[in-house]
Amino acid sequence: MEILVINIGGSSTKIALFINETLEMSNTIRHSVEELKQFKDIWDQYDFRKQVVLDYCRENQIEIEKLDAVVSRGPSVKPLESGVYRISDEMVMDAKSNKYGTHPCGLGCKIAKDITNDTILALTVDPPCVDEMIPVARYTGLPFIKRHSFFQALNHKALAEGAFRVLNNEEKLLEYSL
Repeated sequence: MEILVINIGGSSTKIALFINETLEMSNTIRHSVEELKQFKDIWDQYDFRKQVVLDYCRENQIEIEKLDAVVSRGPSVKPLESGVYRISDEMVMDAKSNKYGTHPCGLGCKIAKDITNDTILALTVDPPCVDEMIPVARYTGLPFIKRHSFFQALNHKALAEGAFRVLNNEEKLLEYSL
């Protein structure tokens, strides 16, 4: 299984290719302030960022049409349960609305959807809008202020999984020393 991963950040475009569970190649392409200031907003960067991804694929002989999936970091959209989501037109429209915040990772979802041409899977995993808080966790002590969930669930789950492996002696606990 070949998967291209796209992570669009504020000043970088990160791209990686996995074959099965093995990282085959990755790169972080940095974008200077000068380079990005020509764009009036994040969504105005779309063509530029998409071209960066396409150029990387071309330069590294990655044939998009032969991939099994393109996975992008999740956008800021309505609250969702954690999981793997097919990137839809509705998800991209929700991200573009800026209703739930603005972040460059929304571009990654649109790029993934567009370069796959609906012929291969375009996916996102545990976007930052994951909301699985229990009702009591929403209380703040003030009845007119409710706590809303918005965090990088993927990071939390990866850390929890790593701690689980250490605690179950599947991985070595590292020692810190000066």
